[in-house]
Amino acid sequence: MAGVLLCGCSGEIWNDPYREGQAAGDVFYSSFEERPKHLDPARSYSSNEWSFISQVYEPPLQYHFLARPYVLVPLTSDGMPEITSYAADGRALSDDAPAAEVAYTDYVLRIRPGIRFQPHPAFALENDGRYAYWPLAGEVLDRVNALGDFEQQGSRELVAADYIYQIKRLAYAPNHSPIASLMAEHIRGFADFAKRAKAAREGLPAQGDWLDLRDLPMSGVEEIDRYTYRIRIEKKYP
Repeated sequence: MAGVLLCGCSGEIWNDPYREGQAAGDVFYSSFEERPKHLDPARSYSSNEWSFISQVYEPPLQYHFLARPYVLVPLTSDGMPEITSYAADGRALSDDAPAAEVAYTDYVLRIRPGIRFQPHPAFALENDGRYAYWPLAGEVLDRVNALGDFEQQGSRELVAADYIYQIKRLAYAPNHSPIASLMAEHIRGFADFAKRAKAAREGLPAQGDWLDLRDLPMSGVEEIDRYTYRIRIEKKYP
């Protein structure tokens, strides 16, 4: 009995799930109670999923980690958005203009140059500039069990068009985004884009080839230059 009781006096954790010495490193370990259903930011809508997603995808803005009440600060953006409200006739309004006078509002965001994607086979290029693994042949997939099985990897710079594409993905019905209806109320042209994307998808083969959303414009989202884009919302929000 004494031996059993003395086990509790040891500095070692008897059920430590980590290898010897691993827990002493500069690594923060956490846990989750429920397995995440979606790791696609267009489909995810729960906090347990975002604990993973936030470590993979970086939005232009984030909440300050310590500030209370919560304050938005730049993340991939090189500053806060430039916000301009307009009247129905296109006149720019002052910041303190009554909400009833605002017909639409523009948010202009600029991404910091030099941000790059983590190396991945999807970005691998041949010497002639073609993608190494697109289209991906079935015999290649038969030999692949993990990303490390691909011989080539590549990267590229994060640009404004990447964020524009993700906004379009929110409107694309096959993604079943839980916030699509909310975005349709605010982003100009969102609902119309969803209809046109649906029609374009219906014209694809039955097996569902990939629909390149870059070919379909959304009136409320515009690429100004390589690092800058504009989002136009209806009226004034919030």
